[in-house]
Amino acid sequence: MKTKTLFAAVAAALILSACAPKTTARNCDQAVEVAYHFTERAISLRPDLAFSPVRNETDDALFWLACRDGVRKGKTHDETRLVALQEYITEAAEQPDLTPEDGRYLVGNMAMYLAHLYGFESVNS
Repeated sequence: MKTKTLFAAVAAALILSACAPKTTARNCDQAVEVAYHFTERAISLRPDLAFSPVRNETDDALFWLACRDGVRKGKTHDETRLVALQEYITEAAEQPDLTPEDGRYLVGNMAMYLAHLYGFESVNS
């Protein structure tokens, strides 16, 4: 139980803390780097979350697509989607029975959120 509580606290801290970069990306290449920076930082804090190489072609493509989605929908949509995704991640991080696998999904979801966010912000800044 203590491990699960500790994991929940670390997951919440990763998501809500300075682990998320404070800079804005000017294009999707930078947004992909922001997503990877977050993932690398999370894994350095919690090595048990690593299950494959951090940088790989699949994640490159997913982060790029998330950014492009943010760019394309940034002008026509308000921030409702981003707020909903952030709330989902925050609520998931606070679940009492998180496993390392759940943590991996949370880190991946947060990286996708960041890629989408910085694509959105690059259009709206």
